[in-house]
Amino acid sequence: MTRRPARALPWLFALLPLALGWPALRHLVESRMALHMLLEFPALLAAGASASVLAARQPVLRQVLRAGALLDWRGWTGATLTSLVALTWMIPSALDASLLSGTVESAKLASWWMAGAVLAGSVRRMDPEVLLFFVGNLAWMSASAGMLYLDAPLRLCVNY
Repeated sequence: MTRRPARALPWLFALLPLALGWPALRHLVESRMALHMLLEFPALLAAGASASVLAARQPVLRQVLRAGALLDWRGWTGATLTSLVALTWMIPSALDASLLSGTVESAKLASWWMAGAVLAGSVRRMDPEVLLFFVGNLAWMSASAGMLYLDAPLRLCVNY
């Protein structure tokens, strides 16, 4: 019996973006910038990673993941893609546009989910130094953007 919840967990995380289709939950998460950036973005990244784990269990999709791994030399492609996705959604106008346009919102959800799916395999291929640089760079980028948002004399986002 203890194995069933463990098997359900990747499915739960992989289907997490569908929960954001519920307007009340989406409004709650996206009503504050901190929740938007510190809860939704990592959750979408985890959802993509969980989907990648589930895909690795299927023989046909496992072949697709192996083919994708050929393009991800030592995990650098996944780290670069994830950094670009994070950089894009830290821009205030992009964050605002995701709240105002369903198309941009869908692009945000898809890009974070895809970054998580790619990063799940990339982390295993990264050298420890590259992984440390990637995590440090992402943390520094997030902290810098957060401090700029807090210290800006003008509102950077229309919706916050």
